[in-house]
Amino acid sequence: MNLLSKTAIAFDKAYEYCLRKKLLLKITGLLLIGRLALTDREAPDEAFDPFFEVIPPLSKDPQLSIVFTRVFIQIGMRNTNLHDMAMCHAQILRTIDSEIAKNNADQIICNLQYQEPRR
Repeated sequence: MNLLSKTAIAFDKAYEYCLRKKLLLKITGLLLIGRLALTDREAPDEAFDPFFEVIPPLSKDPQLSIVFTRVFIQIGMRNTNLHDMAMCHAQILRTIDSEIAKNNADQIICNLQYQEPRR
């Protein structure tokens, strides 16, 4: 994770892995985007936009719940703009016909409401 997050292809690989069918690749993609949210201070906010597109299917998977919510919160804590986007997308997750997605959304909203973004 540390090595891959420093490469030029990190965002592309994280997105690609999130779309894969295998659980471990999805986890790797999520963990990589979480690492990028924490460490890549030069990345523009727009680099995280594609991940909000792949979030709904990932939010329904009970095996991804813990990783999913932690990474979602890490993206939201990056700065005020991404915090607002994360809150908006978490509200959208509440409308998905899945108890797991709704529980994940509630956990994300609860965590982001009481924490200030880093920048």
